[in-house]
Amino acid sequence: MQTITRPDIVLIKEALNVYGDLEYLMYKICYHAAPTLFSSKPSSLICLNNNGKLKLKDIWDKYKETLKNLISLEFFEVKSNKDCVSILIYKREQLENILFNNDVKSYLLSCGYDNYASVEEGLSLLRERNRNNCPDEIGIFLGYPLSDVIAFASRDTVKCCAVGYWRVYSNEKQALSLFEEYDNARKWVIETLVKGYMPTQLLLAS
Repeated sequence: MQTITRPDIVLIKEALNVYGDLEYLMYKICYHAAPTLFSSKPSSLICLNNNGKLKLKDIWDKYKETLKNLISLEFFEVKSNKDCVSILIYKREQLENILFNNDVKSYLLSCGYDNYASVEEGLSLLRERNRNNCPDEIGIFLGYPLSDVIAFASRDTVKCCAVGYWRVYSNEKQALSLFEEYDNARKWVIETLVKGYMPTQLLLAS
């Protein structure tokens, strides 16, 4: 997997110092959701909180309607409280294909999901199950292979063969290829910002 060089890290930190609230929020989204915005990953989960110097959750609440005009993808708040929000940014068609796969739907039914009839209904059920603890099946919504989600949830003695964006129990070669693809999307974001582009420009191009 590729890594960001030290000069790139220094330059992007310098750029972050001059970003306003909206641009900084857009940067967080561009980087953390890069595998979905600029690659093949069907969805990405972003957590924004008020713990840092910038109150990111408050900034999100202020600008989330603006975001709808900046990207072609959709988003759904899967968990939210006063100081923190978890947002799923997703490609509707890809997520719909996942959730309505027969094997996936049968598995989610076994996890307590009702017979949802739309992506929104499926996401609403996820939000209900995510109220207290993050449920294992959230991996389904993030595009992880069903077999890996089941293996992880079983807590059995099977050892995973790789760890990256998820724990891999089968099809290691394919998973590692995807990990590299997703890493390259994040690397591209940093390299592009270092060249002087603003995060909103990247989002408009997504």
